[in-house]
Amino acid sequence: FVLFSAVDAMITVRTINGQQMLLTMKNFLKFNMTGVLIVNILLPPLNKSYVFRSYKIMPRNQNATASVNAAFLLKNNDLTKIVEDANIIYGNIRPDFINATQTENFLKGRNIFDNKNLQTIIKVLNAEIIPDTKPLKPTPECRKKLAIGLFYKFILIPNHLN
Repeated sequence: FVLFSAVDAMITVRTINGQQMLLTMKNFLKFNMTGVLIVNILLPPLNKSYVFRSYKIMPRNQNATASVNAAFLLKNNDLTKIVEDANIIYGNIRPDFINATQTENFLKGRNIFDNKNLQTIIKVLNAEIIPDTKPLKPTPECRKKLAIGLFYKFILIPNHLN
């Protein structure tokens, strides 16, 4: 789900009476799949101005679920290094938290390689991510730090954004 949401994938489903529907990932989560078949998943084409990375942090156990997972998609202007579009998707923060929309909106029109911008982006993300408490999972504070750390790691990977 996290990966498909980041790249704005669409899911085609067919109902029991033969009607086909195209769903966004958010709508797919709410859709009653009783008697419904997934026909295909449409991935939009992305040119070289897009940068995509995904991460999954989990215990080493064989059957463990992710503590935090994330996927990031940025569209950069190759000449100005300004972010034109952003998808910041997280899993296992809260059931109602998927997109870091405030951070996505703040990123647009900014150069993330400017130190002042990057510091502010991290502050916006820090305020936006509010994990819930989950039994048998790392603490909310730990998951919040992991989520912010994954975004910072995404930004720091050399040569993929410039």
